[in-house]
Amino acid sequence: MNKKEIYTWERDIKPHFSHYIPSMLRILEPSESQIRAIEKKYNERFELVKKTIKKNGIFEAEANVFDLFWNAKDGDQTCNGFLRFIETTCSSLLAILRPADMPKLRNTCFQAIVNFDDSSSRYLCYVGELASLERILSDDRNTLEGIEYKLPNGKSFDFAIGIGSSLHLIEVSNLFLNEKRLGSEEEFANFLEQRYITKLMSKIDEIPPNSVNFALAPILWVKERTLHQYISYFRSFSPHKHVVLPPMLITSLRHIVTGEVTFIYVDVKQYLERMATKKKTT
Repeated sequence: MNKKEIYTWERDIKPHFSHYIPSMLRILEPSESQIRAIEKKYNERFELVKKTIKKNGIFEAEANVFDLFWNAKDGDQTCNGFLRFIETTCSSLLAILRPADMPKLRNTCFQAIVNFDDSSSRYLCYVGELASLERILSDDRNTLEGIEYKLPNGKSFDFAIGIGSSLHLIEVSNLFLNEKRLGSEEEFANFLEQRYITKLMSKIDEIPPNSVNFALAPILWVKERTLHQYISYFRSFSPHKHVVLPPMLITSLRHIVTGEVTFIYVDVKQYLERMATKKKTT
């Protein structure tokens, strides 16, 4: 992004939300204080980027929703695609959620927008939570009963899901993988297993066995081509008595003619097998 392009951006945040992710805005229904907080973060980021471009002539996008807006407006297909993914996910949730459920998700949407600083961002984690919840609730037997459900030990799970007459607690685990450090299949499997165990034990410590139904929902954030070498691991993956759900992946597909990018939320095993089958037939 160069110096000239910054002048094409709206200084007002509202048109961005209305154009790119109106469904997230509908879920959020921001209060006056939240609107002020969002505008404050937006203006701070705007001024920082403007100074960076003035000094260096270019701007490197970081992981936050505002940068997605600006790059999408400048024609970046990947950013446009990811914003469409957020919008589609939120639109689907709007169709699924009961009216009383809507307020439960407002903080998740708010944090997806404002939870970043100069060095890090958690917006992908919140997007992952929304995608995971949409997949769970797409089964009409499941209902959302709570967000950040507290346990007696003071720990919380992301979602409390009603399945029939029972309550199941779901913790979404966003795993950002460094493709250069994944190692052999055995090392990769051990790494994931250890992460799963550590995450779950940090939640259920001091909770009596069999007193709650719970599961971990892993999302792997890595380029999908990195995972092809581990297809045998995913084929043999066991859900550990339903304590760990099948790992999911948010990945992109690019149209070969138009270049349009579409993001999908997909079971890693199913995606890799589909790609392996496609490769054999081409």
